[in-house]
Amino acid sequence: MIKRKSLGTKIFFASVVGLIISMFCAMGAFLWFSGNESYAEFRKDLETAQYSSLKVAELQSARLKASLDSIRYSPRFVSAIQVGIHDMPTLRDLSKTEYALLADAEFFSIFSDSGDLLVSLLGDSGFSEYSQEEKDHLSGHDLVQVHLSDHSYEKLKHKISKGGVFEDYLILRDRLFRVLSSPIYDNQDNLIAVLTVGDEVNSHMAEELAKFTGCEISYSGSEGLFATSLDDHGVLVRTHGEIPDKVSTFLQWGEFLILAHPLEHGLEDRPIFLVVKRSMKAFLKNRQQVIQLSALLLVVLLGISFVMNLWLSGKIVGPIKMLTEAMTRVGQGDLTVQVQIDSGDEVQTLADTFQEMVVGLRERQNMSRYLTGMELQEVKSAVESNQMVQQGGTKKIVSVLFSDIRSFTTICESADPGLIVDSLNYYYNQVIPLIEKNHGSLDKLIGDCVMAVFEESEGQNSADNALSAAVEMSKKLAEISPQMQESGLLTFRVGYGISTGIAVVGNVGTEEQMSRTVLGDTVNLAARVESYSKDGKHTCILYSEATKTASRKKWQDELMIEVTVKGKSVPIKIYELTQV
Repeated sequence: MIKRKSLGTKIFFASVVGLIISMFCAMGAFLWFSGNESYAEFRKDLETAQYSSLKVAELQSARLKASLDSIRYSPRFVSAIQVGIHDMPTLRDLSKTEYALLADAEFFSIFSDSGDLLVSLLGDSGFSEYSQEEKDHLSGHDLVQVHLSDHSYEKLKHKISKGGVFEDYLILRDRLFRVLSSPIYDNQDNLIAVLTVGDEVNSHMAEELAKFTGCEISYSGSEGLFATSLDDHGVLVRTHGEIPDKVSTFLQWGEFLILAHPLEHGLEDRPIFLVVKRSMKAFLKNRQQVIQLSALLLVVLLGISFVMNLWLSGKIVGPIKMLTEAMTRVGQGDLTVQVQIDSGDEVQTLADTFQEMVVGLRERQNMSRYLTGMELQEVKSAVESNQMVQQGGTKKIVSVLFSDIRSFTTICESADPGLIVDSLNYYYNQVIPLIEKNHGSLDKLIGDCVMAVFEESEGQNSADNALSAAVEMSKKLAEISPQMQESGLLTFRVGYGISTGIAVVGNVGTEEQMSRTVLGDTVNLAARVESYSKDGKHTCILYSEATKTASRKKWQDELMIEVTVKGKSVPIKIYELTQV
């Protein structure tokens, strides 16, 4: 007896190669984790810079709010503005006086209670004259409409502070302003005007933030840069299209890591972002050197792995590949597969076992061809539940269909036996699949007679399924009859009988051999009904009154006969379909 080499011995040599590869994977994992750690630190720096920038914006708003409160709570201002809104020179003088008292404010405007711009001062240029488009932009902005429109107030109330001050950003003449607005009321709490003040978000502010945080700071929008500490503005222009306008987003562009934070403001179609940028040049250079060293090591390991793989392919991979291909063919239904492996190890044992399994499958496939539809379903159900088929039965509502070839005995007396079998097989191949198509099962073939069972279940009406099957079988027979005649086969005339009721469905027989079938009066009645089909005037598809009652569809039929059949004391009505 030839001593077989253990598969474990072969696996040992493969493990040597696996160990080397594992070393490389460990190095890759080290690079990945260290890279992630460094990347996380960069993200943390960017988030800190973002937080600081937003805090500066809050301080900016606090200064503006203090200035705004000093004006709107001034009795002198409230009294003066009630006169000034009807006297433009007075209003301009009042605005100029108050604007001069503001600290760090570069934007000052007053709007009427209907949202019209009355007066506006912008930076050192004094009173500003705006185009109609600019006036509409200012009047329609949230900082004005929130105090005039109940709808705007509900939508934007989360941006209104306790004192009724609204905070927002404003784009005006390609400049970005942090703005605050407040309603002005008279002594009777009537809205008389909307007061706005603002401070520009400029590059000086961005540069100071950059010095403090160590990151480059920019305020960017779809219209370009408003303020930045960057020397290279192009990075913002090139990446702007990748920035979502709803959530904070990290982007990597070249050697830079960028955090873009959307600033909520009055015009959603003109997004504004706080953009924080950090260079990763030193980190990327070090990582590139490690990657190059790893690539060199990879080449060496690949060379070793290649040599080992050549040896393993002949000893393990080849036979396993052969087995895999054979299993694939079996999975596709090819049971003619034969596998012969003489490797002298466990792989050969596996191949021998597989070949025995294929032989067993071929035997079962041939045996299954002698099972009816009901029996095959019972076997499949038992296999799926990992059980053996058991004797026993249960009562169910079923519709039983009998179809019988007319004058078959006469045909058998005069025709060649081979021709009879060929004709029957062709006919059965065409019509029997229609039973399963209509949710039925073939119970048995009794020579020229087909017995099928349609079980009632949720969503399936057995009576309608049986009738549909009979109709389709009749149509199919009419379709194939000319073909059968042209091919020299026998042609048939077929009658159909259907009955619906309670029957016993179960497995009967011996412990060694059983049959799945239905028993009871419903089966007998279906056979009796079919016997009257030879007198049919239309389709020869007959069914009992119980089937007609159980059916949910509307079938075109007529009462054929009311008769007392054998085994019944009460006459039954038999109906015939008038058309298919």
